[in-house]
Amino acid sequence: VGIDFSEVAKPFSLPVGTQFGIRVFGDSTDNAQLYELAIELTDPNAPPDVSIADSSASESAGAITFDVRISSQSASNITVDYLVEALTATAGDDFTVASGSATVSAGVLSEPINVSITDDALDEDDETLRVTLSNSVNGVLVDSQADGTIIDEDVSPLVSVGDVEISEKTGSVAVPVTLDAPSGRSISVVVGSSSGTATAGDDFTSANAIVGFAPGEISKTF
Repeated sequence: VGIDFSEVAKPFSLPVGTQFGIRVFGDSTDNAQLYELAIELTDPNAPPDVSIADSSASESAGAITFDVRISSQSASNITVDYLVEALTATAGDDFTVASGSATVSAGVLSEPINVSITDDALDEDDETLRVTLSNSVNGVLVDSQADGTIIDEDVSPLVSVGDVEISEKTGSVAVPVTLDAPSGRSISVVVGSSSGTATAGDDFTSANAIVGFAPGEISKTF
């Protein structure tokens, strides 16, 4: 003050969030360089922003944890309602439907919401659910939705072809193709015949086919 700029005392009013600049002209020692200072007014008592982050967990974890976060510490408790709903996951089978309220206590920056998930033995695609926030008290909702991914850990079922024995007079035979466990995915496998002690073309007609299993199916014939 007094060297680089002159102090000016003049009261004025501006709304919170207003940005304004102050120009300061340099002296002869720095070639009259122009300096610009940017100032933004903020309200120290403004409520913090509230958000929720995406999350994921393996089926065996038992729950997916979502963090309700605030942008700065508050002197007041911050509460928010939440609702858990299905996307590709199935409510009741893959996760427990839930709703309620979460409280970020004064002086704390986050609060977890735990959503129970089911560990099944079904090989399936990863599945998703959503948590939606609403009705924030003492905070401003800036990101109200988060998606959770349930990561499948189950192994794919094994495919096997069964033995058959028929009379030459029968003319044809249905060969069983099976899975050792049901799957939540669609499965396809290429099945073909080849010579053993029988000779292709003389004793049997070679055949190849794609055998498909819809989700839940475990037995087909070729």
